[in-house]
Amino acid sequence: MGKETKYNIINILSYQLYEIERLIKKDVERGDMIYNYFINENKCKLLDFYQLETYLTKTKIENLASLESMNNLCIRINNLWNDDLKKLECKKLENPFTIKEPLFNSWIDFYAIYISKIEFHYCITKEDKKELLLNTNKHYTLASINAKCIEIRNTLKSFYPSLRLKEDSKQYYIQYQNFKHLKFTPKIYPIYQYDEMSDIFNKHALDCKYIFENLNRKEQNTFKNHVIDNLIEVENIQIHEEFKKLLSNIIAYCRNNFNEPQKPTENNKTSTKSPSEGENNLTVSTIEDWLFEFKEQEILKEKHYKNLVTALDCYFEKGTFPVLENKIKVGRVNKKRFGWVLNRIFHAEGKGIEINLLRFAKNNISIFEDVNFDENNLQKSNLYKYFTTTTEQHRKH
Repeated sequence: MGKETKYNIINILSYQLYEIERLIKKDVERGDMIYNYFINENKCKLLDFYQLETYLTKTKIENLASLESMNNLCIRINNLWNDDLKKLECKKLENPFTIKEPLFNSWIDFYAIYISKIEFHYCITKEDKKELLLNTNKHYTLASINAKCIEIRNTLKSFYPSLRLKEDSKQYYIQYQNFKHLKFTPKIYPIYQYDEMSDIFNKHALDCKYIFENLNRKEQNTFKNHVIDNLIEVENIQIHEEFKKLLSNIIAYCRNNFNEPQKPTENNKTSTKSPSEGENNLTVSTIEDWLFEFKEQEILKEKHYKNLVTALDCYFEKGTFPVLENKIKVGRVNKKRFGWVLNRIFHAEGKGIEINLLRFAKNNISIFEDVNFDENNLQKSNLYKYFTTTTEQHRKH
């Protein structure tokens, strides 16, 4: 590792996190919180995780003790926010704090701080606070500071995945509940990291199981699809078969509601399911997970929901769609949203948007019956676009 400046971003962030933790602990002890932080960042930015990312890109760190310490500070701040601060009222002032230009009026107490690389300079007097407010453009809340701590943790784990092994499942549950985000950054892993990454991915699967079991049915479907989509992204860019096989096994575990898929053997006389039946159950589970939101919102009534699940399952098992007596009626819904979900079901089964799916949708799904579909110019047809364009709602997932 090359020569470092006296204060690198690790030193700076560690100090800032320690100071923020100290302030929050004072709030908890006092029984009310100072929610607003007005920061003058002319000399240094607060919790600059972008600079951290740049530093870690250029600098190889052999001893992870300093990163572990920073990660633990972030965890403690996250826990204080989730377990203690949310229960507290904001600290009130005896008299309102007022500035005429620019207009500022508050009955709620706040911090006014000039920050340098390793020091917080607190404004104590009313005049000093006024001067800072007139010359600062950075306003942070405890919620936004907590979010920055999450970003720092994610950045650290992106560069040093072994830090994931230091955290318990509850931390990831809290993170997902607050931000609906729990992802690995897709990147190629070198073969010498296989043992380490095997431990990390297996722990990730157990963390996800814990989260899954603590969510309601609707949240479970969204979460499971979020996890699987991310792991497929990571799997697709790997160049070593060992990693592809590892990730494929983890994905199968996730698809089976975070349980090991059944592996029947010739000597397993207690099992009444053949291998094909076991695979079929897993396929049905995947289809139902994606379509459940439409059933729950009554976009698909029970009869039509079952018909669509059965038709898709038949296609994946036999390679052909069944002949339906009646069309599958779909209520009012964005066509792109519905088409994209069918896209994701096919993707989960290792398939692309096939012409058989488009023909089936055109002839058997009510919302697509009047949509333009030219088999000779497939990718220009509106039907194809409905199946290959993600909506903003699903992009967030």
